[in-house]
Amino acid sequence: VSTALDCGDEPGAALAAIRARVEAVVFTGRADVARRLAEIARKEGVGFAAARPEPALDLGADFFVAEELLAERCVDLLSRTEFRLAPAAASETGSGETPTCRPR
Repeated sequence: VSTALDCGDEPGAALAAIRARVEAVVFTGRADVARRLAEIARKEGVGFAAARPEPALDLGADFFVAEELLAERCVDLLSRTEFRLAPAAASETGSGETPTCRPR
């Protein structure tokens, strides 16, 4: 997965994103709602996570650095790291746990 739409705790936004077949959805709302959304995402082939993944690259401290340095940091990250949000599996939703972001 190269992108995930963070829908926060808004189930309507998450459902709309799943129905639009975005690549992956992050939903941080109630666990019971997350389990249902995970099942819908699995059926639609959309990646799902019930927690925000740790940032792979945080450029907050680099707000005022040269654009070239920012580009170098991004290229470095993308050349060495791949992450994906796994589509929700039925066993994960049945166990009471929700799927999470996992390194590929």
